[in-house]
Amino acid sequence: MPQAKDKSRVSFSWDLHYKCNYRCPYCWFHGTWHELAKSNQYLPVEQWIKYWKNIYSKYGNADIEMLGGEPFIYPNFTELVKELSNMHNISITTNLSMDIEVFTEQIDSSRVKVSPTFHPLFAEFDSFVKKAVKLKERGFTGVVNYLAYPPQIKQMPHYKEKFNQNGLAFSVMTFWGNYKGISYPGGYSEGEKEIINPYIGKRDNEEFQIVPKKIIKGRLCHAGEKYATIQSNGTVIRCGGSELNEIVGNFFDDNFKLMEKPMPCNAEQCKCNEWASLLESEEDLGHSINIEQDKKQIRLRETVPPQHVFFTWDLHYLCNYQCTYCNALKPGHHKFINAIYLDVKQWIEIWCKVYDEYGSCEIQLTGGEPFIYPSIMDLITELSKIHTLEFSTNFSWDINPFINNVSPRRARIGISFHPEFANFDDFLNKADMLKKKGYEIWINYVAYPPFLDKAEACKEKAKKLKVHFSILPFSGTFEGRNYPAEYSPEEKKILSGFGVSNDVNKKTIDWKLDEGKNITKGKFCRMGQMYAKVYPNGNAYRCCAEGGSGYLGNLIEGTFKLLESPLLCENASCPCWRCMLVGEEENWAKHWVIPK
Repeated sequence: MPQAKDKSRVSFSWDLHYKCNYRCPYCWFHGTWHELAKSNQYLPVEQWIKYWKNIYSKYGNADIEMLGGEPFIYPNFTELVKELSNMHNISITTNLSMDIEVFTEQIDSSRVKVSPTFHPLFAEFDSFVKKAVKLKERGFTGVVNYLAYPPQIKQMPHYKEKFNQNGLAFSVMTFWGNYKGISYPGGYSEGEKEIINPYIGKRDNEEFQIVPKKIIKGRLCHAGEKYATIQSNGTVIRCGGSELNEIVGNFFDDNFKLMEKPMPCNAEQCKCNEWASLLESEEDLGHSINIEQDKKQIRLRETVPPQHVFFTWDLHYLCNYQCTYCNALKPGHHKFINAIYLDVKQWIEIWCKVYDEYGSCEIQLTGGEPFIYPSIMDLITELSKIHTLEFSTNFSWDINPFINNVSPRRARIGISFHPEFANFDDFLNKADMLKKKGYEIWINYVAYPPFLDKAEACKEKAKKLKVHFSILPFSGTFEGRNYPAEYSPEEKKILSGFGVSNDVNKKTIDWKLDEGKNITKGKFCRMGQMYAKVYPNGNAYRCCAEGGSGYLGNLIEGTFKLLESPLLCENASCPCWRCMLVGEEENWAKHWVIPK
């Protein structure tokens, strides 16, 4: 059973590798071993020690819980534990199937503890108990763990007595999963609970959950700051219990560091009771962000489409491309807005205040090119821990730091192909890599007249890799014609061809080309209530229509506030069909989405 955490030290759960010589049906990884094993890293002991020395130099002596898979089948495992325990305190969760004689002779039990779990489907009792007794005699453990898997519950009293006869304590952990169509632990019957209760184990003095607790979402948690889970490929996530896989960084990066402060928990439940030592107590919170007691503003917005608040944030208007058809404002233009470049810590404090008021929001980062913004990777790494993100980018940047730091559950990416500056095959290969890593990604292609003839070939290549391809009408002047209103019949035919099978493309093209569809003045709209456009100087407006359409305050100055109800649209027409018109939700609500 996991040891109680010493709050003066940082701690890690380390999934050493995803490989096991048992195939228990109740395992977290049941049915996925083969796929998970592809990420295993079998490094020499000295290389692992190098990385753990990096941790020691930054955080001192740490508590490390070694899991898997089965740790004892990792190559040179005893040597690894011996070297590692010279710096850090170790606990090992094991099925105790391997020979432990050499291990017990070479390892210092004052620095290493072993947590054996008995699996009656695979383990032979006498052999298991013999090894467990040896571990106890040499100071490594005194407790045997057992899982309350429904078919194993009736045998608990029998095994408890047998282990006690051998001087071993017996501790039961609850099963999280499905069995015969019933979800556990919530599905335990009263009779099963009666059997389990006398033997239930604890973590950090909190009993394992027989009835799932929903007390954590939205509250500040030290996971990611004082504790983290290291996956077999080096990816470090806040905790193992969250299905969101919130990435903290990569263990193999020399510059890896834990978060600097507690952040809101985004999980519905904490299955392994990590909350008991990591969750901020309500008394310690300077401000409560407990969803169960949250502010009226958050509850209000959960009841109306699209249920989340959305932002478009123009970080700045600088770009490393200079596309002929770009209509973004350039430095020197009287309407150009200079960016206020705050450091990462200042921006995160600002967006944490937004979280406190409106819950976790979706932020589309655009510009200019967002990925040339100073310290952008540090900014989005921290920002993705409190809000979900969407990017509009020319995709000219290195994707590896992004993959290592931002979870696909927290980000969606719209990439624009610009033929004047990028090669489509290289561009598409990068997109395919992100798609295979689980990110929702799509390609945008501007229908600039000279490039229309190349669009079909690009679309077909993207289709073969199942990467979504979207064409956007050009807005501007070309050869004396004002686009998109003056596309020729031949050009309109090409555009309509892209819209036939794609609802979003068709809506965009129809909205731009059909006069009358975009007349919104005098209609009630939720823009400003459920959405805001933030400019590089921190000013925020209801929407992106010319003139701003309703000032909402400034994020940097602390004056920003969303509207509490929809207001009448003040614009003659709207540039986007996704405007949140009241009564027309069937046209737009399903398209305001967060990462899948």
